[in-house]
Amino acid sequence: MELTARAYRIVADSHREFWYEENCWPGFVAFFSLDVPDEALTKTQRIRKEAFRRAIERVITNTYTRDLFEKECHGTHCIWSMKLFKGGQNTRVFCHHSKIHNKDRFTFSALIEKKKTQKLTPQDLQLIERIAKHIYTYIEIV
Repeated sequence: MELTARAYRIVADSHREFWYEENCWPGFVAFFSLDVPDEALTKTQRIRKEAFRRAIERVITNTYTRDLFEKECHGTHCIWSMKLFKGGQNTRVFCHHSKIHNKDRFTFSALIEKKKTQKLTPQDLQLIERIAKHIYTYIEIV
């Protein structure tokens, strides 16, 4: 199944960029309050939004650790997982990975608001397999 992805964060001198899958993006916007001005955020919204921004920045600048961003595999299918609020809410952002024009392109493909276990559940493994098989049409808004 071919899906549409749009540019989220592209930095000219970085070899990494972030895109989002159109179908699941409204859930990301709501959870991370991406459509709310910073001055209008509640404390919880501010913490989530800042953690999301900070994680993306660390991946772009290659200053992340495996505790924040790592490859998750099921058989031959692999995706990347951004792990936010470990030890608490344990939010996960699953990203499809592709290499295009010598750049690592990560596409936000699924949001797990609260992961209850450290291990990957059978549902997580199915999701990893499904995301790894996605084919995207990338649309960069200029």
